[in-house]
Amino acid sequence: MRAAVVVEDAAGDDVHDVRHGNTIEVTDLGKGDTQTFKIVSPNEANPKAGLISSTSPVAQALIGSRPGDEVEIEIPAGVRRLRVDSIS
Repeated sequence: MRAAVVVEDAAGDDVHDVRHGNTIEVTDLGKGDTQTFKIVSPNEANPKAGLISSTSPVAQALIGSRPGDEVEIEIPAGVRRLRVDSIS
């Protein structure tokens, strides 16, 4: 704790990008439905409970995105397009 450093958002506002530990609400642009995910470590992952591994293709595509961004994820069934609606 002695070496801890407080890091502030460079933009100076509440808008931030998706990171490990965030809860993200997304809209599936192909289906039109909304889903909520929390990005967690691989040993905490439970997709049925909305907890996705930070190493999963979905999380990897979402990390670094901001509200309003659209991401494409290649899955076995094809390409899935998600829009980031909110981050908390």
